Amino acid sequence: MSQPETPKPGSQQQVVRERFPIQATDSYYGRNVTIPWNYAEEAYKEYSAQYGTSQSLQRLAERHGFGVEEIVMLLVQRIKRLEAKLPNEKGQP
Repeated sequence: MSQPETPKPGSQQQVVRERFPIQATDSYYGRNVTIPWNYAEEAYKEYSAQYGTSQSLQRLAERHGFGVEEIVMLLVQRIKRLEAKLPNEKGQP
């Protein structure tokens, strides 16, 4: 019998399986809180732009992830950074 094939890192199959932990107390939600890994990757792009890459996304996950407020802040700032790269209404960059 052959063993099931391990998904390649970053593949859609792996992303569906992997969840990123969020630091939240049980009284906050009553259960472990996770988000899709690809959301965490976007937050990490902003995190690394602001704080550097001394910790990988994997290492952050091992340390129980981002806090609730932190992930929200990082994703909002990431969206703002991406919007700033879009051309303005007059068609100018």
